[in-house]
Amino acid sequence: YKTLLECLHTQYATVLVHYPLKEVMIGYYKSVSEEKKADIDNRNMALKQEQEQKIAAQKAQEEKKRELKELQRAKKERQRQKKKEALERKSRLAEESKLRQKHWREQEKQKHTEAKIQESQTQKNAMWEDEQQKKEQQQKLARELLQLTKGSLLMHFRFLAPAVSGIQLEEKEDVRFACDGKRLYYSPKAILQYYKNEKTYVNRLYFHCMLHCMLQHMYAREAYQGIYWNLACDIAVEAVLLDINKPFLASYRDGGQRAVLEQLREQIPAMTAEVIYHHFMKQPPAQRDLEAMIRIFEVDDHAGWSAGARREKELDEDSQEESKERSDLENDAQKKQWERICRRALV
Repeated sequence: YKTLLECLHTQYATVLVHYPLKEVMIGYYKSVSEEKKADIDNRNMALKQEQEQKIAAQKAQEEKKRELKELQRAKKERQRQKKKEALERKSRLAEESKLRQKHWREQEKQKHTEAKIQESQTQKNAMWEDEQQKKEQQQKLARELLQLTKGSLLMHFRFLAPAVSGIQLEEKEDVRFACDGKRLYYSPKAILQYYKNEKTYVNRLYFHCMLHCMLQHMYAREAYQGIYWNLACDIAVEAVLLDINKPFLASYRDGGQRAVLEQLREQIPAMTAEVIYHHFMKQPPAQRDLEAMIRIFEVDDHAGWSAGARREKELDEDSQEESKERSDLENDAQKKQWERICRRALV
């Protein structure tokens, strides 16, 4: 019992003295097992509570982590959304800026184009005004020059006053100088160029056309047509002008004309258009000689002489017949008028 008593609490000493060992041991073990069981239960309860607390703490921690992750995800989403909105706003602003710049460039381009068009139109208007002013000035100078020419002819040949006044002047841009027996058509630009090249050439030109009218070359029958007739009329008129031999009628072509006229006078008896024409028909000149004579003697345009040129070409047969009769009557009246003018001039 010594060892047992040493191990046990002193409170059991009295009990063990009076009770047997077995019963003492059983009672002891029962009390010990109950205490241990209670202690184990307590510890298990504590461990269980501790584990529950740990699980609850872990759940709370996981919940916090999940909430934190959710917050971070929401924050990232907000940041991404803000970034996206910023990019969209930036892109929209850039697009609007491009559109504004494009619109501004188009406006500037349109303004520049309108300015260029306006400037071009202004230049065209200025050029047109200058051209019109120049044209009016040319017309005025040409009229004055022809009036001076008529005055010079009247001063030197007073007896030709009916012939000089019998021709009406009319401007016509598509001819240089032409006469149909009633009107003298001229281009102001050509008249000024003639005067610029040679001072007396306009006098010679006007007298040349007047002699055609006085000699009635444009009223010849239709058999007298073509290049030989035109050349013969010019040679006959220029021969008369060379015989007059006035300084105010001189021309740079006089020398060449005299040389050709000397050759023709050796072959024909008279220097009339009809005689010269028949001579050319019998003895046609070589093409080279013909071109040289045309270059020397041609002065005015004879396109309006032929009866066909004075009639409209696109009329029907009845209208053409009426036009031909009317043209023939006008030609007869003009021819008689020039016959009277020539008789008065001869008197």
